[in-house]
Amino acid sequence: MSAPTPPNGGATRPTPPSAPRFDVRRAAPRLLLLLLALLLLDGALWSLFVRPRQAEIARIEAEKQGDAATEKKSAEALAQLKRVHDHVVGVQDGVDRFYDEMLSTKRDRMVPFQRALDGVGRDFNVRAERVQVGSQSLAAEGIEAMAFSFPLTAGYENLRQFLARLEEIDQFLIVRQVALGGGQEGGRLLQLSVDVETYFNAPELRRAYEIDRKAKAAKRSSGPRRAARPTEPR
Repeated sequence: MSAPTPPNGGATRPTPPSAPRFDVRRAAPRLLLLLLALLLLDGALWSLFVRPRQAEIARIEAEKQGDAATEKKSAEALAQLKRVHDHVVGVQDGVDRFYDEMLSTKRDRMVPFQRALDGVGRDFNVRAERVQVGSQSLAAEGIEAMAFSFPLTAGYENLRQFLARLEEIDQFLIVRQVALGGGQEGGRLLQLSVDVETYFNAPELRRAYEIDRKAKAAKRSSGPRRAARPTEPR
């Protein structure tokens, strides 16, 4: 039995050449160079574009944090200043009320003060035989101080209640000294010497003091100037 004849008349078709294989070992140096170049390019791009933006973002965040910290410190300082201001204003208001209401002026409070003392004496049947009055001006403070000294004669219980009531009257009064003297009628009556002080608001004294102080300061600042020595001719 004969073999079949090929369709092309018996001619054998040539086999096409195979594609060359990729040799990894031979291409390895070029691949390494390409990879290195890509890494260098990536590093350059990061340095040129990414890193500056990251630094800018970090700077902005740091500024925000710094601004927030500064704002917090400023708010705390402002709150502290406000507390100090409110305290000073409160103290000043208290001082003003003390001068205007508790001390008041001599014209407004002298008569009520004397009436208060007389009223305490009448309540306990204690009468002052005589009264010595002294005064002192405290110009820098704007205050006029007045001292009253008076001897009393009464029973022990009346004198004790009189002194206790003095410290309760609605007048600014300071008991400076209490001295016990002799007795009368076999000790039934006692002699007592009492020294008290009160103070009055005297704004005119403070104004005069400030005017005088400023005048003296101006005089010191514009004191006599030394005359310039004449220049000797050469």
